[in-house]
Amino acid sequence: MPRYSATAAGANIGASPSRVQRIPSISPSSMPASSSASRASFPYASSPNMGVSQRRWGAHSAVPLIAARRPFRMDAFISVAPAYAPARRSAPAACVRPSRWPSCATRMRIASLLPSATEIVFAVGAGDEVVGVSHECDYPEAARGLPVLTGPAVETRGLPQAEIDAAISSLLASGGSTYAIDVPRLRELRPDLVITQALCDVCAVSEGQVHRVVHEEQLGARVLTLTPLDLEGVARSIEEVGQATGRPAESARLAADLREPAMAAAASPSRPRVLALEWFAPPFTAGHWVPEQIARAGGEDVLALPGQKSERVTWDTVAASAPDVAFLLPCGLSLDEVVQEAATLAERPQWRALPAVRDGAVWALDANAWFSRPGPRLLDGIEALRAILADPTGDQPVPGARRLPAP
Repeated sequence: MPRYSATAAGANIGASPSRVQRIPSISPSSMPASSSASRASFPYASSPNMGVSQRRWGAHSAVPLIAARRPFRMDAFISVAPAYAPARRSAPAACVRPSRWPSCATRMRIASLLPSATEIVFAVGAGDEVVGVSHECDYPEAARGLPVLTGPAVETRGLPQAEIDAAISSLLASGGSTYAIDVPRLRELRPDLVITQALCDVCAVSEGQVHRVVHEEQLGARVLTLTPLDLEGVARSIEEVGQATGRPAESARLAADLREPAMAAAASPSRPRVLALEWFAPPFTAGHWVPEQIARAGGEDVLALPGQKSERVTWDTVAASAPDVAFLLPCGLSLDEVVQEAATLAERPQWRALPAVRDGAVWALDANAWFSRPGPRLLDGIEALRAILADPTGDQPVPGARRLPAP
């Protein structure tokens, strides 16, 4: 999403296109001494040099943190799917794979280590070939019963945003990693293809972690790295997943939907000014593709530009933006959690003074469903925003969205 890419600790934002790489197998004797030592020290690939993953997870300094290098129980993680519109369904896609991949007569073994990739793989028709997913992969329903290959090194469920931010910043500054790969399980599953990302080190396991594990464990798997920065980048990611899984036709159709000119908002003499926040404590703008989603829905993002990373801003900057409508879409939080966190905003005079707040045009949104994950469901997010912007102060039912009353 619009991820927390501008953290004080410096998240790693990649601007390179998605890419597929084959990691050569190596023997333990051929590994540098440093690699052997690192492998012994970090059995779950939580190298302090690897960055971190998935949202701003952490804990207050008064809450004991789970060490990034400490093994964890993978069966302890529970993902709860939010309520949102059902995914688009299509007929099973025909398999057409490049010669370097397993033939279509052989079922590919895919490990998807980020939720958006899992959604794309299922959407193009290759879901029955997924053998493992991340702990955050909760959509579609079929993905929730698959073996889990990643997990958080720090538990943050139920913590306020300020405490999560403080803990993650501290962990990053100390060289820790907030996520880890279950190496034994990945080795057991022996995937042909591992899908990861290089967009944000606090959004999913880092690209470096994945390459290291695949290399050291001699898996011989290909690694597909996705780095979408905007809606066009998301469309390309869908096409690349389709090519890698042998479903180029279906992926081309899905990508075309994201590029559909009809999705662009009609010209309007007065487009509502929209504030989109993906974090409140401290405030972060919603970057990357979210400004485009807002534009296609008929609004104008007042603090962010398409394709640019999420940025930390001051509350004075938020106040100066004077939005007509405000969208609250924190990455990784359920709709109920967003509503609960939004209650703390009333303590800030800059927030109370916003035109959107005074007029009752503030909406809490389910970010995981429509905004955080760069996949086909971003289109559903555009439709949700369009319905809201048609009557920002109304009470029209929008799945996964809730209007907050004026103070």
